[in-house]
Amino acid sequence: MEELLEALAPSDTALDLGCGPGSFDYSRYLFRVVGIDVHLDAANLFRDDQRVQYIQSSAEEIPLQDGSVDLVFCHHTLEHFPDYKRTLSEIGRVLSPKGLLWIAVPDGYSFDDLLFRHIFSGGGHVNQFRRVQLSRDVSALTGTTLIQWVRLHSGFVYLKSPTPEQLVHFPETAKYLGKLPERLSTLWITGVNLVTRLLDKTLGSEASLYGWGFVFSKVPIEMASMKSCFNVCWNCGSGNAAEDLAREGLISPWLGFRVYRCRGCKRRNFFLKPPEGTA
Repeated sequence: MEELLEALAPSDTALDLGCGPGSFDYSRYLFRVVGIDVHLDAANLFRDDQRVQYIQSSAEEIPLQDGSVDLVFCHHTLEHFPDYKRTLSEIGRVLSPKGLLWIAVPDGYSFDDLLFRHIFSGGGHVNQFRRVQLSRDVSALTGTTLIQWVRLHSGFVYLKSPTPEQLVHFPETAKYLGKLPERLSTLWITGVNLVTRLLDKTLGSEASLYGWGFVFSKVPIEMASMKSCFNVCWNCGSGNAAEDLAREGLISPWLGFRVYRCRGCKRRNFFLKPPEGTA
């Protein structure tokens, strides 16, 4: 994901579709950003009037000119769009002839997504995707070719104890998360992370799988292989490659377990050696 963002020139334009407060750190880059969402909370938006623009709009009718966008960023949002095929057609229309498309979505039949839907009464996930079929739909409707895809593992961040502001928006089925003592909440979420990853390592399951990240392009490109990080922080959701953690001395013993400090938020997590094929 970061590789795509860093490859854009200052003269390029990225569309953050379903942006919320921002799907990535806009302040880190020099290219133009257009953030589109049906709901925009002005108080939580990054401001740079010369470079960043926000538009309140549906993803099914993108109010931009044909071929005007160099990268479309659809980060954990396609599962929320009622008519996702119409959205894909709109993405294909606004992408430039050399445009790139990043899509990250949950596996609609994974343990992680089923747990999320159960606790949050659906949580706004109106689409359930399977990897191969989604890839075919994207290529057919956007006029792009799949360049690379990567498995994304879950940190089960949605199980965290919410802030009072977040709790207001939680459905009744999830209100109890705000009543758990912080230590119990942390124990639960770190325990879920540990158990699912132990199952993956011992049984070859995909209990910790969130879904997938895809890179599509209008033209053939070469890019470095993306890492599928097995150790994902329960607090901030950042993937932490084992070799990076080891190199930076962030792994240590603790009460018979191995733990690491997240490279992003510095919170403590259980560490497990990644299975073959993951970082």
